[in-house]
Amino acid sequence: MKKLILLLLTLSGAVVFSQNQYKSSKMSFVYPENYKLKDERIVQDVLVKLVSKNTSNSENIIVNMNYEYSSIDDVDKKSLNKKLISETDNAMKVLGTSYETTIISTERKVVFGKEIISTLIKTELPKYYTTLFQLTYLYVKNGKSCYIIISDDKENDYTPQANLILKEFMFL
Repeated sequence: MKKLILLLLTLSGAVVFSQNQYKSSKMSFVYPENYKLKDERIVQDVLVKLVSKNTSNSENIIVNMNYEYSSIDDVDKKSLNKKLISETDNAMKVLGTSYETTIISTERKVVFGKEIISTLIKTELPKYYTTLFQLTYLYVKNGKSCYIIISDDKENDYTPQANLILKEFMFL
């Protein structure tokens, strides 16, 4: 009976945490099965955009790579925050509306043995009575920078999704 219960718990865990694999010539990672790839992007230099399969959910995940930093020690938090705000500015210009952006937190931490800088940003759009939240993970290895960005109009804890992607993330 104990073995049966363990087997059922293992199978139910596999269903809850089912994942998809993304792989290109530049990177590889897993992401939750309740997301799908989307080609349409406001910011054109994004490598991967994932959106919720649930069309009523506005959450999206962007994974992007560049050669901006050679190591995490090269990252200046102030200039990183300025860059993230600038990217938000560019996206908001496309909407043509007023907004206010605030950095809620920036911290350096280790997740699954990978040192990252985590930044949480809040952007308010009064005209639309909307607030957007954006969690950004910056991971650097061997002169390659990876940005994992999760955005939504609900204030949630997006670290589990970011951690899932970061856990299996590989530069190729």
